[in-house]
Amino acid sequence: MKEAAVIGKPDPRKGEQPIAFVTPNDGVVLEEKVIQQFVRKKLADYKVPKRVLMLPNLPRNAMGKILKKALRELQIPA
Repeated sequence: MKEAAVIGKPDPRKGEQPIAFVTPNDGVVLEEKVIQQFVRKKLADYKVPKRVLMLPNLPRNAMGKILKKALRELQIPA
């Protein structure tokens, strides 16, 4: 995995649900369920991302910082 970022998506029942955005290395195919299973072994249940979305690259500002606001503005399928 090249890079990853996690944001909180508003959830009426839990307040927020984590959503992960991942950029895989060139030529590597990652699956959402495999990533969730891996993370589930290392984190508490409430911290495991509800969704893992693959992006070709994460949005960044001029300084190279990941723009989480831009990630929050993406249309995330349910």
